[in-house]
Amino acid sequence: MSILDERKLKLHKRIRQFEIEGISMIGNLNNGAIIGLDDKGKNLINRINNNDFIHKDLLDHDEQQLLDHMIERNFFTEEETSLKAAYVHLTDRCNLHCVGCYSFVENRNARDVLSFESICFILDQLKSNGVEQVVFSGGEPFIRKDITEICKYAKEEAEIFNLHVITNGTLKYDKYVDAFSYIDGLSISIDGYNEETQFIRDKGIMPRIIKNIHFLKEKVPVTLIATIHKRNVQYVDEYLKFSKDLGVQLSFSIFTVDPNDKTFKDFIFDHKSLLEFSNKIIHLDKNVKVLDTPTGEIELTCRGNCEVGKEMVSIGADGTIYPCHMLHDASLEFGNIFDISLKEALQAPDNPFSKLDVDDINGCKNCEYKYICGGGCRGRSWLYHKSLQHRDSYCPFIKNFYQDTISKVKESINQ
Repeated sequence: MSILDERKLKLHKRIRQFEIEGISMIGNLNNGAIIGLDDKGKNLINRINNNDFIHKDLLDHDEQQLLDHMIERNFFTEEETSLKAAYVHLTDRCNLHCVGCYSFVENRNARDVLSFESICFILDQLKSNGVEQVVFSGGEPFIRKDITEICKYAKEEAEIFNLHVITNGTLKYDKYVDAFSYIDGLSISIDGYNEETQFIRDKGIMPRIIKNIHFLKEKVPVTLIATIHKRNVQYVDEYLKFSKDLGVQLSFSIFTVDPNDKTFKDFIFDHKSLLEFSNKIIHLDKNVKVLDTPTGEIELTCRGNCEVGKEMVSIGADGTIYPCHMLHDASLEFGNIFDISLKEALQAPDNPFSKLDVDDINGCKNCEYKYICGGGCRGRSWLYHKSLQHRDSYCPFIKNFYQDTISKVKESINQ
């Protein structure tokens, strides 16, 4: 008879047991694993929490499966949180003038760009710190004449497993066709859903973008990113049809800016329009994602916080290290990657992101959905409240999504 002793069965400190809408769950904040518990499962967890000896051979089939799954998903062995993804802004320069650009800086087109060697140094730093996924952003990355060489270095020398590039879709990409063999995915930001529509980007560019999409989708996997705001939320179905007709994937990005800037007053979601968008999203194909929210996941995961500043960083076009691409704020920077090692910057004792916990976020503590939401986006928390400890201002959108998801889970259980 094999016996697993209590030491081996002690749940580590990042395990959370909780209940949502009457469904009992246990989750691992370190890797997102989440398990639904029936009465038998809850009893087994209670025995583990009480330090009882567990004789595996005396467990029934379901209990053994639960225990094996928990062992496999490291419920008893705590994994170290490590850097996994990074945005790298190859330049601040851009040929467009988009309202609410998340990476806008003054005099962007007059700024110097980092040398090829400096970009390579950044990529080496990221790889040596465990990064497997890199997103090249800007500005407009394809403004750089050495974009092909940069992409080649990222894949062949830095050995970045997953390389994505975000572009505005307006340039002459035939000049960079060799770059696409090194790119795992190309995201094209779009504003309209046909040749005529325009909301936040330069007028007259959609015909060129549509032509380029036809060209690019034959060279590299393409995903369109449509920025959704109060003025275009009613056209979600049109964006879906637009991408389907073009034969490419679609993701949505929620317009996120400083709400106190009057420039954006006609675009910022109010409560009504936010719920309108949320209700539309609920009924979309599961492959359509909403970026910068935890609702893009097909399955529920356990979250204790936003991953920024711990599992994800953003490197500015001058080498400045930021917690994420939504938080390019001088008061939140970690230093410059050419002056301080990435590891040293992230492990600094005053890194506020290392201590983020949904249990401490204002407005989240008593919410039953907190361990699948994680408090939402810290970027919106900062933009709206100048605090990292406030719930996401788009909480109604996120909560509405999860309420519907849990409702569907309950329906499947009762079938």
